[in-house]
Amino acid sequence: MAYKDMYKQLLQAVQIGTVDAVRQAASRIFESAVSVTDTSFRVLSADADPGSTDDMLEKSGGQVYVSRELLELFKEHDLISNMSARPHETIVVDWGYFKDHPHLTSGVFWEDNILGTITVLVDSAAYSPEQAEAMQACADALAIVLHHSEEGKKEMSSDRDQFISRLFHGSAAQKDLIHAEQNHFFRRSSSYVVLATEFIPDSAWREASGRNTGVLIYRNAGITYLMAGAGSRELREIQEWIENRGHRYGLSYPFGDPLLTEKMAKQASAVLDFGSRSAEKKAEWKFSEYALDMLVKSSPDVACFIHPGILKMEQYDARNNTEYLATLKAWLRHRMDYSETAKAMNLHRNSLYYRMQRISELFGIDLADMNTEVQLYLTLWSNNLF
Repeated sequence: MAYKDMYKQLLQAVQIGTVDAVRQAASRIFESAVSVTDTSFRVLSADADPGSTDDMLEKSGGQVYVSRELLELFKEHDLISNMSARPHETIVVDWGYFKDHPHLTSGVFWEDNILGTITVLVDSAAYSPEQAEAMQACADALAIVLHHSEEGKKEMSSDRDQFISRLFHGSAAQKDLIHAEQNHFFRRSSSYVVLATEFIPDSAWREASGRNTGVLIYRNAGITYLMAGAGSRELREIQEWIENRGHRYGLSYPFGDPLLTEKMAKQASAVLDFGSRSAEKKAEWKFSEYALDMLVKSSPDVACFIHPGILKMEQYDARNNTEYLATLKAWLRHRMDYSETAKAMNLHRNSLYYRMQRISELFGIDLADMNTEVQLYLTLWSNNLF
């Protein structure tokens, strides 16, 4: 298409003032499928219905989103951060096994704030300046519509929602934190925690919590994430609310820098998944308590390893009717805490100290060495000896 015709079509679409009009103009320009999303990758307008002809899209909870495969590719190549850091650059995406269906993606910006993305399915992987110019023109047209039109404002997430989405995608920067705090939709804390749950809060609860500057809510791939101050009243209320409805939740490590939110959300989600597959019936699953267990159970090679000291202890206990292995298990199970171990075994602390000293002497195990402690723990876990 000639540039004159391209700009004429986009100008007419901007005058109409809808996302659909600009997306349809882009489809005619590229003669291909086009998808427009907001910053949470919720689809605002697209050519095809997911499940029919467009592999870029999928449905979740009544909304249409960019597919998980494409999002994973975005994350793998840090494209979300790249679009935020280098606005107005078109990115060529070779999407996994769809090598003959690459995509061109560009961020939609207004005054350096990312409003969403435009993605186009193209016929070849060849990237040309003409394609880049066309993408930029379409992105600029979308930015005008999304910033000025009432329909665009309703379709787009609010400033606060955009900030939350960027925070959980790992593409937020210090300036975003300052802006969020200045506009009173984010409250600073000395320590945060991310909670993940599969339970979907009702609309009234989401609306009430959404007004609370001490809680940030984000939902993705069937998981609801909440970031709140560690030990805060808001967090306790959320936990009680989920527990009273018989659901589980995962908690990340406490952290001080909100820009770590994306990584901490992954922790909370991972330990939630671990808890969901466990036979243990409880609501709260902390990453800090189960990180090592998760590591052990996810490694196919660790089951092949056994610390020789464990074998010696088993044999010694059988011959001498002693309880050294049981004592070591209890000590590791209670995270090397002598007081808790002594209490659990109904032993005097001095008796426990003596046993642990004998374990070190008899079996040549340095219990003060962290690597040794980890190896012993891995041996017991991987061989189901706990």
